[in-house]
Amino acid sequence: MPTVRNVPGPYRLFFYSFDCNEPKHVHVRRERMVCKFWLEPLVLSFNEGFQPAELNRICRLIVGIFSILRGIARCGRSPDRATVARSGDRPQPPRIIERIRLWSTDKGFWRLGMNTVVSDIPRITDMRVTDEVITAHLADGRTISVPLAWSWRLSEATPEQRSNFEFIGNGLGVHWPDIDEDISAAGMLSGRPARSRKASVRPRRSPRPSLKPATVPA
Repeated sequence: MPTVRNVPGPYRLFFYSFDCNEPKHVHVRRERMVCKFWLEPLVLSFNEGFQPAELNRICRLIVGIFSILRGIARCGRSPDRATVARSGDRPQPPRIIERIRLWSTDKGFWRLGMNTVVSDIPRITDMRVTDEVITAHLADGRTISVPLAWSWRLSEATPEQRSNFEFIGNGLGVHWPDIDEDISAAGMLSGRPARSRKASVRPRRSPRPSLKPATVPA
């Protein structure tokens, strides 16, 4: 996490680090186009740039690895490289895909099937990471900061890695490719700290002790 590995095609499926307080969902990116799907149920939440035919392909891709995505969204851990290829998830009802095809794309932006004013979404124009805080400058003039400790990936990164970032979409978020970290403006405004490295790994169960009858020395 945040990137889902070994996904076929030109798409990057990923999760923002500060989105833990939202229902299970996944973000999809190709070049400057971005969309977001709720996972339970599988419903398009947001789209910026994708056309309906491509959204249907993305939806089928999500259906193919649905249980993996649901598991990552639940526990915040990435599958190994072979996991996606081995996935045998069952398809979701086709009505989900049909529902997407009927929605309008006049403004290139959907939210649960309804057009929303794009200017209402916070967008990042600049990002700075110091040894103490993560600071984002927004297009509406606001400046927001969160503690560096909110992101363990950025906390452990070098100054060079922190300075190497790219904007997602038109400033919806920021991606650090060297450390595979993603942070959104909305997440900084209303989110909570990312899961720590230890919390992102599901703990192994210790073997149960064998129950042997007690013996009394003679």
